[in-house]
Amino acid sequence: MTAFFVATVTIKDPAKFQDYAQQAGAT
Repeated sequence: MTAFFVATVTIKDPAKFQDYAQQAGAT
């Protein structure tokens, strides 16, 4: 589920994904 979400966010908005990754700790 996480991988799917990450891929979706990356395609949807890479800029927002970077912020999310930092919050989720998925750097």
